[in-house]
Amino acid sequence: MRAAPKKQAANSEPRVRTPQQARSRRTRARVLEAAVEVFEECGYDDATTAAIAHRAQVSVGSVYGYFRDKRAILLEIIQETFARSEMEIIEALAPELWLDGNMHEKVRALVDTAIRARRLRPGIGRIVWERFFRDPLVKEAVEQSKRSKAGPWRPSRYCCLRPQNAGSHAYATSLPPPS
Repeated sequence: MRAAPKKQAANSEPRVRTPQQARSRRTRARVLEAAVEVFEECGYDDATTAAIAHRAQVSVGSVYGYFRDKRAILLEIIQETFARSEMEIIEALAPELWLDGNMHEKVRALVDTAIRARRLRPGIGRIVWERFFRDPLVKEAVEQSKRSKAGPWRPSRYCCLRPQNAGSHAYATSLPPPS
């Protein structure tokens, strides 16, 4: 005879699981991608976890196994989007990319990377900014994404650019000084 499952306290948060296996991580990623599609098609207010589950081809219970509610899904999408864009920018600042070549082209490519990296999918961008003014947790997630987990952004952490000559548009590069 099996023991009865423990009842969850009425005031406690539902448990969500962190995927441990590759299959679970893929399922969770499918839920997030399905949520983006459903949010873009229906808007945040009209989207339901049932529609997200249907699009991801999982049960509603599976969605709730990974996320507390659709707000938690949106917050995760925001965090992942900004973390991904931060990584793209950091990769574009790798010192070895700045050692030689046309600095003007490199700066232009960096600016293009920064703009592209911060661009959200159109429907999600609209939802994020709409929710930004209505939901304090969304506002907090967006504001937190502006503050890098690696601390304040300092160009010297990645690459030092300095004019070769006074008034010159040519730049020399050097690796950051050892910490």
